[in-house]
Amino acid sequence: MATVGQLAFGTEHTNICRNQLRSFRLKVLLSIGGWTGSVYFTDIAASSTTRANFVAAVVALYKKYNLDGIDLDWEYPGRVGDDCNHWSTADSANYLVLLKKLRAALPSGSLLTAAVPVNGITGPDGSALSDAKEFAAVFDWVNIMIYDIHGAWDSVSGPNAPFRALNDPTGSTFSVIQAIQLWQQTGFPASKIVVGTAFYGHSLTTTVDLSKNDPTNQYGAISSVVPPGDQTDAPWSDPCGLPAVYSGEWRWKYLRSQGVLTTPTTAASPWIRKYDTNAQTPWLFNPNTKIYISYDDPRSLAVKTAYTGCLGLKGVMAWELSQDNGELLAVLNTIKTISAGSDCVNYAINAGNLQTPPTNSTSKSSTSSIRSTSSRKSSTSSIRSTSTSTSKSSTSSIRTSTSTIISSKTSTKTSTSTSTAASTTSPIPTGCSTTGAMVCVAANSSPQYQECVSGSWLTLTCGANTVCQTNGDSIYCGFKTKRSSLRRRSLRG
Repeated sequence: MATVGQLAFGTEHTNICRNQLRSFRLKVLLSIGGWTGSVYFTDIAASSTTRANFVAAVVALYKKYNLDGIDLDWEYPGRVGDDCNHWSTADSANYLVLLKKLRAALPSGSLLTAAVPVNGITGPDGSALSDAKEFAAVFDWVNIMIYDIHGAWDSVSGPNAPFRALNDPTGSTFSVIQAIQLWQQTGFPASKIVVGTAFYGHSLTTTVDLSKNDPTNQYGAISSVVPPGDQTDAPWSDPCGLPAVYSGEWRWKYLRSQGVLTTPTTAASPWIRKYDTNAQTPWLFNPNTKIYISYDDPRSLAVKTAYTGCLGLKGVMAWELSQDNGELLAVLNTIKTISAGSDCVNYAINAGNLQTPPTNSTSKSSTSSIRSTSSRKSSTSSIRSTSTSTSKSSTSSIRTSTSTIISSKTSTKTSTSTSTAASTTSPIPTGCSTTGAMVCVAANSSPQYQECVSGSWLTLTCGANTVCQTNGDSIYCGFKTKRSSLRRRSLRG
């Protein structure tokens, strides 16, 4: 039972969870808020009394449970988030005051992080703050939630977590590339930016048949009725008293175990799998039911992981660990082998074609942060907390979260094979018919290769100091040496 000015939850469970995580040498942070737990953040941040109560309660929990840090997940300062959330145009200013008070009160060496949206911290005028350097100074890092970009709240289907917003007919510009650029432009250094990824997907029912569409056209009008998702989905409601509805959410592990995907890249009939090379995400469509699913798989996560490493960012994060069967986490773990480089978009797309990112050149430190809870949107597993002022009780929700920190690999051992092939130029037709087909522009001499996208050839480039090579029906990017010794991985995975 929570009492005035305190945050309380099950001691035994928390200690067991912390000790288990510590046995894997993980940092343990307590995450406060979430989609269903941000109703009263505005009230908590608005006055000195509620700020002081909240900070005291959080610090007490930090010390009681011997934590490594605190993660704040206010969804969202300066705008509504869930329908009944309190919010104010003064939220960003008050949030900064709260953060500074919390940072000052936490023991030295404590981690203070936050989950943040793709469109920055909303200022008093309703747009993203152009200067967020003071926020950057307070946080150790921020986890950008680059998912839920499209879903049942829209009028058409679209990618849940696009790498880039290229030719999106809805007009949305939100994507991995956009979010990183925005947060850096507002003053966050690369060392404090973590790219959020999704281990789940959204299902929708379309009113049109998408089965014959080009893979880059996953957009179609949708029904207002959300279909059931995986075997764990059920009608759920939130604190705002909205009608209980299905979430339509499909966890990756159930896409694999419930017969939708027979392999990570193969759909079971009648499902059809397509890969959108614009958004760099896969999607599924059932022509019998017109159910569409947007999700992430090893290829799309390889793109995001490679891009994160190439830019020299802090690392990658996933929502959330229990939704995986091990196949997706293995891809995020490759962040250890990726070093900062250049031409990062092409490098990342090439990594997706490879399914695992190739070795880059310059060493840097990268991390992977895995947020782990039992439920993403249900408040049933959240831990209630109370912070009161003289006039009202302010409540926020708390969940435990773990961060898996994975150090970069400073040197990467690669296998070599000797090539004596002469430099040849492959004929590049003006049009193409097989989406996903790839050819070298000038095998053994040029880094460029082309991929068939929507009936046209898209020119891509291998990583620095590599050239496109051929091996039978496959092509790959190889590192040239004076004796033509090549380090390679197949572009066809």
